[in-house]
Amino acid sequence: MKTLTPALVELSTLIPEMAALKARLKATWMAGDYGRFAQYLEPGALEFLTRLNLRPGMRLLDVATGAGQIAIPAARALARPSGADGTRAPGGYGGERKNSA
Repeated sequence: MKTLTPALVELSTLIPEMAALKARLKATWMAGDYGRFAQYLEPGALEFLTRLNLRPGMRLLDVATGAGQIAIPAARALARPSGADGTRAPGGYGGERKNSA
């Protein structure tokens, strides 16, 4: 039988605490008006996109897509973005804005 090292024992005791923390953070993000907050992030997202040198048809995965600050402008540049966000149902905040692309 394998013996757990002290570091692994400590980690295993933190797992329930980490799950609780993640649940609280998720609830915090979902409770606010993220779409409004995202407006402040959009200029930085657009500046980031210029550095990616997107080309038409290029595939892009936007992880933690939020309000789509990366995915929506990428679609406008004729890239093929996909977004994933674990804080909302499929479609998320970006789904609420996708028709603006």
